[in-house]
Amino acid sequence: MDTNNNSKIDDFILGRLPEDEAAEFRVQLTQDIELQLAVAQRRELIDGIETHARQALKQKLQNIHTEAFGESPATVARVRPLWPRLAAAATILLLIAALGWWFWGSGASSPEMLYVDYYAAYDLNSGRRSDGEADLRRIEELYRAGDYAAAWPLLQAQLQDQSANTSEWLLVAGIMQLELNQPATARQYFQQILDRQDFNYADQARWYSALAYLKESNVASAQALLQSLAADSGADHHAAAVELLDALDDLK
Repeated sequence: MDTNNNSKIDDFILGRLPEDEAAEFRVQLTQDIELQLAVAQRRELIDGIETHARQALKQKLQNIHTEAFGESPATVARVRPLWPRLAAAATILLLIAALGWWFWGSGASSPEMLYVDYYAAYDLNSGRRSDGEADLRRIEELYRAGDYAAAWPLLQAQLQDQSANTSEWLLVAGIMQLELNQPATARQYFQQILDRQDFNYADQARWYSALAYLKESNVASAQALLQSLAADSGADHHAAAVELLDALDDLK
């Protein structure tokens, strides 16, 4: 595959490829280092553009507010006309809309875009591995580097022989599957954690399960999990769950 085909790479990153094409793409990822690099670079570009545009708009609007309302009454006469600054802010808004259309087609108001906004990979704790756990150390290295395609076969083997039979590794397995655009499979790993009733990782499992449902556009199932986190002020991701529920209500 031509690694310069950014359109197909974008579709893969955003989960828009049909399942058969996505499966073929994942196989190619495991065999093609240049393709892995292209995907990583494109993912960084997409995330960076969205973050930069949002920050630029926020700063511009703050500047407009300060100039328009932050001065004392004695200096109001010196306030410059608002329309040039409002026009600049409108330009930034149009840029964000155009970028949203370019990358995501349907714009930012969608479950898939909320997934992009709120998803961040779990920060795997760095464990001190023994010599007999060299494979787990290698998985950690690949995971931290974002090379999920290379890390997944290694972790899958460890899970099969029970070497990684802990809630944290199950969580990592689910994250890898999300990164590889397999949200349904990801949820199976998160559910294993919930079935264990592991207090330390249950909130993480619910949060990422909710995001997996968003990736599948299953808003109702996502909301049910988010509500359980929002109801517990001490839960991990509590604040984000409350915010995300509000954003989902705005989609209606």
